[in-house]
Amino acid sequence: MSIKPGIPLLHKSVQNGVPMLLGYARVSTGSQSLEAQLEALKAAGCERVYAEKRSGADGERKELARLLKAARPDDTVVVCRLDRLARSTHDLLYTLDRFGKDGIGFKSLRETAIDTTTPHGRLTYQHPGQHCAVRAQARLVPHQ
Repeated sequence: MSIKPGIPLLHKSVQNGVPMLLGYARVSTGSQSLEAQLEALKAAGCERVYAEKRSGADGERKELARLLKAARPDDTVVVCRLDRLARSTHDLLYTLDRFGKDGIGFKSLRETAIDTTTPHGRLTYQHPGQHCAVRAQARLVPHQ
């Protein structure tokens, strides 16, 4: 089954103002297929899927930018794997922080512990970020 990128599968959620599951799928090269990711995102209940064939190293990911623009508070962004969203831990933490500040949830289908829509998932996500913040603050405090 094929899903057209960025096309809503169900319209009623948008019309009723109900939070949506927004999927993001990416493959790095034109020779790779998006099909498995698209099917998994649909099976997970994603109502709209943004998909692209573009290297994560390329800073310009137009479909991701469209998703970020379309996502509203209480929506949840879903990916099949974390590496589909971000190329580095820094990039991932930055993006998840942006989602959090915008009131947008996030979940990974493969890394099930990363699900900011649950208390346990928020704790799992916040731990690496808190660790980085403590390390950064420790560098600022002079040793006695």
